[in-house]
Amino acid sequence: GPAVAPRIGKTSVRKLASPLALDAGDDELVRQVVGLFNQRLMEQPHAQQYLVKRGIFDKAMVDEFQIGFTDRTFGYLLPPQQRHREDDLRNRLKKLGILRAETGHPHLAGRVVVPVFDDTCTRVVQIYGRLTGSGEPRHLNLPWPARGLWNSHVLKTAEEHILCEAVLDGLTFARHGFANVVACLGVE
Repeated sequence: GPAVAPRIGKTSVRKLASPLALDAGDDELVRQVVGLFNQRLMEQPHAQQYLVKRGIFDKAMVDEFQIGFTDRTFGYLLPPQQRHREDDLRNRLKKLGILRAETGHPHLAGRVVVPVFDDTCTRVVQIYGRLTGSGEPRHLNLPWPARGLWNSHVLKTAEEHILCEAVLDGLTFARHGFANVVACLGVE
């Protein structure tokens, strides 16, 4: 008999909803990315183990300071790139420096990440990343202008402050009960 063409059914794979709001402004989009990184840390035992080794893993502190982790799986959470659309999510994340323009991989991949907020604690002005494995550079920030102090809101409340060179040093002080700690993003 005649050959019967196979029936092509609809795929049973559900498209995941984007975890980021496509219509969010840049500041809100960056805050949502920080939230995703924070969620990813809690799904990655080896990233948590890195913080344990450094003596700074504490769930309350992870939540308070929005500590996160980013790896290449971040890209899988995003909808596919829409060709010829300047405002598509991936293009926006590339313009913001969250994704690398050349590869589309996260700029801070393989790193525990800590957002640096402005002194109102509402706007992310930088994200610091510390590599958990081997390789270089171990310390990396988003390709934004260097500005802000980590935990700067305490400058308004405490009379004395502990100033650290590095964010992870600041987290170490905070972990040991020194809430009045601020950190710059390296000596540069």
